Amino acid sequence: MQALGRLTLVTDLPQLFTSIRDKQQAEEAYIESRAFIAWLAERYRASRFRMALDEAAGGATLDDAFQSVYRKDLAALQQDWMDDLGK
Repeated sequence: MQALGRLTLVTDLPQLFTSIRDKQQAEEAYIESRAFIAWLAERYRASRFRMALDEAAGGATLDDAFQSVYRKDLAALQQDWMDDLGK
């Protein structure tokens, strides 16, 4: 698991959720996921996040779904989020 400071890379969260064995690690992953999703909803509207989930449910990878909806991959969106957190 890679981390930027104390945050897990958003791109690592899907794999992390399948391998969590520690309650604290699970809580931190859920808190970070919620914060990232809240940021996406505030910055880009919640409806776009739902569109990305629909694409992923239809078989797209998360990265492809986010690229299609946000026109940025998860790594770029994470960098934008981190930049906003640093303000």
